[in-house]
Amino acid sequence: MTKYLNLDEVSTTSAIRKVRLFEKDYVVSEMTVDNFIETQRAVREVDVNDQLASTEALVQMVKRWIPDIDMADLRRLTMIKLRTLLDFINGNLDEQIRGAAPGATPAPAAEGEKSGNE
Repeated sequence: MTKYLNLDEVSTTSAIRKVRLFEKDYVVSEMTVDNFIETQRAVREVDVNDQLASTEALVQMVKRWIPDIDMADLRRLTMIKLRTLLDFINGNLDEQIRGAAPGATPAPAAEGEKSGNE
């Protein structure tokens, strides 16, 4: 028996992430194998004791995931916002983020939570 997987038909659009930064919306790219490898390489090469190099590596990682982002705007972020952005990109904030982008269908309330309509 032949088994066939058509990856061209596998949809990942349900996992689209968008970021608003200084009144501009950006789409976060999906993690490709190449992007993952480059990210891991960058992490390995950075001296964690060198805060300048570590921060620059974080900025470059964000640029890899959000290629259209304006670097000047990215560098204007506070460190807390940079870390929050990285957490969002990595999916670490999925439980905390309940709102949807304007025009999008909001996530359903978790069991035991009241919806905004009650």
